[in-house]
Amino acid sequence: MSEGKIVAVTDGATGWLIFSNPERLNAVSYEMWRAIPERIAEFVGDPAIRVVVLRGEGDKAFVSGADISQFEKVRSSEAGIADYNDATGLANEAILACPKPTIAMIQGYCIGGGLGVALCCDLRLAAANSRFAIPAARLGLGYAYGGIKRLVDVVGPSFVRQGDFLHGAAILGGRGCFDGTHQSHVFGRGSAYGRQRRIDADRTECTANHRGCETCNRCGARR
Repeated sequence: MSEGKIVAVTDGATGWLIFSNPERLNAVSYEMWRAIPERIAEFVGDPAIRVVVLRGEGDKAFVSGADISQFEKVRSSEAGIADYNDATGLANEAILACPKPTIAMIQGYCIGGGLGVALCCDLRLAAANSRFAIPAARLGLGYAYGGIKRLVDVVGPSFVRQGDFLHGAAILGGRGCFDGTHQSHVFGRGSAYGRQRRIDADRTECTANHRGCETCNRCGARR
């Protein structure tokens, strides 16, 4: 069975980073985690790219989490766990540090590590069929402080304190998780893509023209 791959596609001024592992609902393998910083660096180094959009292959899932079928192999020792955590940490840091605007275009399942990826983006556009969950508690796993802080920053502390989501691994729809939260929007399934394209156009124009500001008031791009 395929271990999946990270696909980088350039479309005009938009760089698409695609999580392609459809047999496992785009679960992220160790190799995919390692590839993310390289693909982000390619987009950063291309002056034609003005915005980076992250999405999953197909419409069933953005990312359904880490590929747990690999855990017995890649997380079977303390050294393996440290190496795996290093891979996921560097991938998330690459997205967070990207100087170009990043958008998570979410359809279907956005679970665990997939939600972590979405939280690293500047903006989240979720289709109405999106489903969010953090199932780590069922696996006896925990999340690092940085990931939990990003969740709190986006959805708010009162939401995170609800036991069903963080501790009970409850699955929520997009409107139950993100709608109305900071830099996050939920759209009808057919309109999320169109909305993303309009934002791409706005941010392409904006990042091409604003000068010298640390954070653009119009598009939120970090400079």
